[in-house]
Amino acid sequence: MPRIYDCFLFFNELDLLEIRLHELYDTVDQFVLCESAYTFTGQKKETIFFNNRERFAPFLDKIKYMCIEEFPDGISTSMRDFYQRQYLLNGIEDADDDDLIIMSDVDEILRVPAIEKALAFDGVTHYRMNIYQYFLNMLIAPDWQAPYAIRKKYIPRLAIACEEKGSSLTFARFHMPRLTREGNIPCQTIDDAGWHFTFMGGFDAVKAKLRAYAHADDYWPAMMRDDERLQQVLDIGIKIWSADELVHYVPIDETYPRFVRDNITDLTGKGLIRNIFDAHSSLQRLYMDLRRKFAFSNLGNNHKRQELGNFTGLEYLDYTSKPEVPLSYIDLPAPAGRLVSHDATATQSSRSPWSHGTTEQDDASRALTGLPNGNFSFHTESEQDPWWEVDLGRDVNIAEIRIFNRILPRLHDDAVPRRADEMQVYVSRDRHHYKCVYYHNSTEYIGGIDGRALVLPLHKETHARYVKIQIGAHGYLHLDKVYIYEK
Repeated sequence: MPRIYDCFLFFNELDLLEIRLHELYDTVDQFVLCESAYTFTGQKKETIFFNNRERFAPFLDKIKYMCIEEFPDGISTSMRDFYQRQYLLNGIEDADDDDLIIMSDVDEILRVPAIEKALAFDGVTHYRMNIYQYFLNMLIAPDWQAPYAIRKKYIPRLAIACEEKGSSLTFARFHMPRLTREGNIPCQTIDDAGWHFTFMGGFDAVKAKLRAYAHADDYWPAMMRDDERLQQVLDIGIKIWSADELVHYVPIDETYPRFVRDNITDLTGKGLIRNIFDAHSSLQRLYMDLRRKFAFSNLGNNHKRQELGNFTGLEYLDYTSKPEVPLSYIDLPAPAGRLVSHDATATQSSRSPWSHGTTEQDDASRALTGLPNGNFSFHTESEQDPWWEVDLGRDVNIAEIRIFNRILPRLHDDAVPRRADEMQVYVSRDRHHYKCVYYHNSTEYIGGIDGRALVLPLHKETHARYVKIQIGAHGYLHLDKVYIYEK
């Protein structure tokens, strides 16, 4: 009776290995597991199976372990992949010519009937199976075709037919029809042959695999080095190697390996199965985050957008939680100097019932930190000539002052931002003698996150410790943010 050798590469997939061993232990005569002390990209790594071998004590009698301590000098990332797969041949030296050799990765798990069909066929069996990504219950398609089973006697013919010497076992995974035709080897294809669980385990596990991936510099793995992009791909369920093709969640049912069905809770806790309700919540958060960023990108646009619930960008922010707006979304030139106001203190003429701070100083200083959101950071009472003033703590050669006015809520007459129509800006070195550097004399209101913030460059040498903003009329003074830059 021919023996069955199940040969595969191992990186760090302990949980998938456990699924594989439980599924195939009673069928396979010898598991040949090969891991390396280096990643395909040449980084030193832990020999994870060896260090965790006690976890697999019930299966060790059938596992032949091989470790590549170092790769030959001067080989490329892809050649390390080829080399490790060819190294599997060392694990079947004792096999007879008619023994069945399964060649795959640890995450490509065959069904027992698929192995039995190969055992009854004298040639090569190429397997087509379901492919899942990120989570065991996220299905891409039933079209993954790479693992194969081959009688040992035919392996040399693959090498002869393959023009890439020293890489025939890898090359055969994706070029089997041609190699078997040119090598005169009988070949069959079996559908629904098993499960390919690729890039499993959630964000951290996928990121680790991408860093070590044999094709790490290809366009898709390279793009996934951006953590935010990778998280979006996982949350949305975008197909690997794609920018917009979607995959879908499926129930864990009788079509799955027995070990998966019996350990749903444990595998969910390990991040291998995604709870569909958690997935939905993540998608909701992602959608709202993208919607918010879309609003940020339309703050200077007065058109109502269907994507924002038929609101303008500003209206949308006004009706939500008024999030801080990253300055990169606001259409303003780069600052002319170094920010010096962020750790200063300020005060103001009065506090109002709407003030956030507990004192005038506490309320006023809120305008100096954080990002603008269109609302007010400080708020005076309605009074004659209300003012706000910052103490920079030292004499500063001021390059530029930026004032983000409060512009929310949006009213038809722009009444909120127009409360600053009589704005005056003063500088002083001693708080006794002030110089006016700006007086608002325009029919246009001073804006803020809409891209119309007041950018006040001081072209002449202007040394000051204090910057004061005042309304030259009776009313309120309430601003979003004030940033002061030093030359």
